[in-house]
Amino acid sequence: RILIIDKSAKKVKDRTWSFWTTQENNRYASIYRKSWGRLAFYAPDVAVISGDMDYQYNTVDGLDFYNHALSIINKSDHITFLQASVDQVLDEGPRVVVKTENQEFTSDYVFDSIVRSFPEGEKLFMWQHFMGWEVELEEGVFDDDTMTFMDFRVEQDNDTRFVYVLPFDKKTALVEATLFSKELWTEEAYEQMLGAYMDKFIKLPYTIKEKEIGKIPMTPATFSSGSKRVIPIGTNNATVKPSSGYAFTRIQREVDILIERIRKNKIKKVKGSKRFLSYDRTLLNVVMTGKQEALKVFSLMFKHNEFGANLKFLDEQTSLIEEAKIFLTLPTWPFFKAFVQENVFRFTKS
Repeated sequence: RILIIDKSAKKVKDRTWSFWTTQENNRYASIYRKSWGRLAFYAPDVAVISGDMDYQYNTVDGLDFYNHALSIINKSDHITFLQASVDQVLDEGPRVVVKTENQEFTSDYVFDSIVRSFPEGEKLFMWQHFMGWEVELEEGVFDDDTMTFMDFRVEQDNDTRFVYVLPFDKKTALVEATLFSKELWTEEAYEQMLGAYMDKFIKLPYTIKEKEIGKIPMTPATFSSGSKRVIPIGTNNATVKPSSGYAFTRIQREVDILIERIRKNKIKKVKGSKRFLSYDRTLLNVVMTGKQEALKVFSLMFKHNEFGANLKFLDEQTSLIEEAKIFLTLPTWPFFKAFVQENVFRFTKS
């Protein structure tokens, strides 16, 4: 028997998830709002549009996902959904106690996705923060077969700033201003960046239909160690990719692994790849210490490597040989210094 406790009733659209998948890994295809087979990358001196590849980019409205999940839950005799705020989770040995404002539950295991604090004091910690406008143009000019994965043709000002564009049809798109930085922005600052982008690159009258705003932690730091019977999951288990902020498909993989462990009665937290974590630490060091601008790093990656190869690498599905080919296109000295600082020195200290 499974009890799901969430402080939200999941009745409103509060977010959009966007992610890439291989053609055969589309378990949520029935609720995709849109998928794109072509992806574009832009920088001041780079323009790359993907050719044929194994990946497609997808977007899911939060409310569509909630309705999909709740429809399955409501048909299941062994799953109960409860809207409540969790006050305490106590591992008391053979059982775990979960306390809400009005009730108390016990179970063999708790899978805990609640982030109680962010490790903002960690040296390698920054926010991916963003605001998106869903806009409707007076004229249909969007190429709705191609999504803009990253557009760095915006003022960087010692940050990492880019825009991505998800065209749903010729006249409608989600245009999202995204930043990697320690400091969060005011809503007015996002509005200014989005307005400037629309004026420079779209150049047509538009109406803002919806807005979304959010933030994602980017860090290799651990959020929760959990315990034998309290298993951290999702962001609370640092499942968010530290160097990109992507999490949706990573969380699906985490859940798949947990399901297998439950079936085998060998339940424990899922740990990420140490190899890719070392790469994430290295890139965060390079960007956060100013050894190299993220604009330059991503420009070189997409200029000198196939689009699909970069997505495969960011998805942590590459071999060492494939990774070496990508590394050879990046600035050697900044990455070597960062790798030594974050992996050799860290290992020596530990």
